[in-house]
Amino acid sequence: MRLLGGVLSLTLLTGCTTALDREGRCLAGMIPEVLRAEEEVRSLEESWRTLLRARQQEQLPLHSPAVHVSPAAHRSLSFSVAGQHASPPRDILSSLTAEQDVHLRLVEARSRRHETFSWYNRIVHRFRTRVEEDEMLSQARTALMTWPGILFYPIVRWNIRSVIWDGIDPDIDTDPVTRFCAGRLLALEAASLPSD
Repeated sequence: MRLLGGVLSLTLLTGCTTALDREGRCLAGMIPEVLRAEEEVRSLEESWRTLLRARQQEQLPLHSPAVHVSPAAHRSLSFSVAGQHASPPRDILSSLTAEQDVHLRLVEARSRRHETFSWYNRIVHRFRTRVEEDEMLSQARTALMTWPGILFYPIVRWNIRSVIWDGIDPDIDTDPVTRFCAGRLLALEAASLPSD
């Protein structure tokens, strides 16, 4: 009977530890991705602002009321502006195209960052809940260490899980976070295998 109680508690303990370990590794794998997403957005924002400033500086003499131009310079500027209206210079068109390209990449990077942060926050929440569950179950195991008390551990464990997870089973295969982490860990394992 003692052996049965020991095996039962070891099985229940291993299941929780395995899930905690899996989500901990998943979370650790997400951190570099979160940092890359943040760096990509920051770099693209900086590039886009630089292109905007460059274009605004090119147009500053034409549109800015803060620029004071002498009458003689105004006539020559007006003459050169009149020539520019016929066909915009290629460098202005190419800078507009580059600006639009960077802005499009920035929008896409922000979308990817939002999705990455969304999953990261869900995994952080899941990991914290697992740690909280593990601490509570550890305290319950310590309190029920005696042989007759260990028989009540499955009931205590079920009660703790139902309260912490609010009726959701985080270990079923259809759980979104469990599926996401399992897929990521499989991809990481496949990437770490030596290629022939």
